[in-house]
Amino acid sequence: MPLSDDYKPPIRLALIQQGVVGLFCLLLLDGGKMAQLCGIVVLAFWTGVGVIMFRRSSQPTEADMLVIKYAFVPLLIVFVVITNLLGLSGQ
Repeated sequence: MPLSDDYKPPIRLALIQQGVVGLFCLLLLDGGKMAQLCGIVVLAFWTGVGVIMFRRSSQPTEADMLVIKYAFVPLLIVFVVITNLLGLSGQ
């Protein structure tokens, strides 16, 4: 399954964002709770990216590129808010 070269810049940006955000989550003094939530979101994000790349491996749409570039941080924010509202974060 050949992948389009159009995926390279968005994936690079997503990896940089996740590295920076992941580092900040690891540095928080909350007993690793935020780092754990960040790890869950990273897995969910890359699962979604895998589905996008599987479905449109040779011709990604502009929406696909936007999701890969910018969806990680909003997804993390929504996940943290939902887990806090439901009391699942253990804080």
